[in-house]
Amino acid sequence: MAAKEKILIIDDDADVCDTYDAFLLDDAYDLHFAHNGGEGLVRAMEISPDLILPDVMMPDMDGFEVCNYLKSDPKLKHIPVILITALESRQALMLGFEAGADEFLPKPVRGGELRVRSMLRIKKLYDQLIEPLCLREELVNMIVHDIKNPLSVIMGLSQVLKMQITDPGHSDYYPTAMIMNGDIAGARRRHALPGRRSCAGSAGMPHQGAHASGMPL
Repeated sequence: MAAKEKILIIDDDADVCDTYDAFLLDDAYDLHFAHNGGEGLVRAMEISPDLILPDVMMPDMDGFEVCNYLKSDPKLKHIPVILITALESRQALMLGFEAGADEFLPKPVRGGELRVRSMLRIKKLYDQLIEPLCLREELVNMIVHDIKNPLSVIMGLSQVLKMQITDPGHSDYYPTAMIMNGDIAGARRRHALPGRRSCAGSAGMPHQGAHASGMPL
């Protein structure tokens, strides 16, 4: 059995809440109630509803402020908001849209279920779209990470090759080996160390111009 859509109703009038309970058909929706703006925001965080219906005219925090808080929260801004209002002026509508309201429902509330259904459908479509988008973002991050590591090695090798071209006397195997092992900083230090070829040479075959004992031939 599919879970019922959760609707959060924020209204300080208990009688009006009973009206919502009637026209939203309690059997079809999972209704939650809050009696002021602050309580409504807390409940929204707790239950993450599919739709929020705040009344505009409330003490302390009105519906416009509630809507503004909801739409500024990254975790809640995707939830559709239908403002319930007795205000009919153009200015009130503009304030509602500026606060981020998706729709208005006039008071007294009657027969608004069609709008509620529309908002719930929008929320469901959003949920269906956001899931593959999140998966795609994770995949892109994985690909970027996998590409970045070998690119670092390639960039390091190109720097060593540049050093060897500009200063052939300092070319040796060690910086390249360090780069291949990911030690780019070590390769740079190795390239900058003075007199390392004489140290490396003493560990191997003697120089052609010297006797094994160190005396000239």
